[in-house]
Amino acid sequence: MAGRKKHNSECRRKLQSPLLGSRYDVKVDLHGYTGDEAIVYLEELVLVHASSSLEVIHGIGTGVLKNVVREFGKSSKSVKSMEFGENLNSSGGFGQTILYTL
Repeated sequence: MAGRKKHNSECRRKLQSPLLGSRYDVKVDLHGYTGDEAIVYLEELVLVHASSSLEVIHGIGTGVLKNVVREFGKSSKSVKSMEFGENLNSSGGFGQTILYTL
C-alpha cells in the first residue's frame, strides 16, 4: 500500500507542473501500477480534470495496463472519446492512450 501512495503523490506533482509545449493538458505515467490501482487513479483523474485531454502512459509490457486504460475509456461516462497512441504520429506509440474528458 505504501507503494501506491508514493505513485499517487509523484503523479500529482507531475500533474501540477504540466510540461511546456505538451499537446495534452495532463500527462500521467501508470508504470508500476496494478490494473486495479490504475482504475482507481483514472477514476480520480477524470473527475478532477474535466474537459481535459489526458495523456496516459501505460507502456507496452504484457498489455494489461493498456487493456485496463482502454476498457476504462470505453466504459467511463466521464470520457467522451479516446485516441490510441499507435494511431498518432507520436513517440508514445503503442504505450500511450489519450483520454478526452467531459
